[in-house]
Amino acid sequence: MKTLMTTTAGMLVAFGTAAFAQSIDVNGAVAQGSSVTLPSVTATSAGYLVIHQVQDGQPVVPQSIGHTAVMAGENADVSVTTDMALEPGMSYAAMLHDETNGNDTYDFGEGSTEVDTPTMANGAPVVKVFRVGTPAGMESEGGMNSGEMQPEGGMEPAEGEMMEGDAPMGESGATAQ
Repeated sequence: MKTLMTTTAGMLVAFGTAAFAQSIDVNGAVAQGSSVTLPSVTATSAGYLVIHQVQDGQPVVPQSIGHTAVMAGENADVSVTTDMALEPGMSYAAMLHDETNGNDTYDFGEGSTEVDTPTMANGAPVVKVFRVGTPAGMESEGGMNSGEMQPEGGMEPAEGEMMEGDAPMGESGATAQ
């Protein structure tokens, strides 16, 4: 009986820890005007989901175009309002940031990069790049209805490319409405 309880307790600790690994799910994200809603964001501590523009395949930092608070644990249907309309065909980066100065206000930015810093996993920021698709029902150049998510997996990491965990970051599409 004692062995069974020890094994069960060990399994609960292992599964409990895995359940709170930092992650950003962009598959099924929906962009509408100047907001984007991501299906889920999991954070180990309270912080922020921040949206950055992407230039030359990399997030433009420290500038951001929008952010919202997230709680520790799993956050469902996380909506971020941005300073500008999200354009179909353009890529954006969703990045987790930690609340580091205890004021419950997102303070990271130009001239203030020591507070509310990016959440790190395996030495790299937790970030997912996504592309805004065309509105549902419209055809894209490739003839596919890109109103649905079209993950672009299989990308090889480039020199200095940000990684989440040990896998290269792919780019996924967000449905525009």
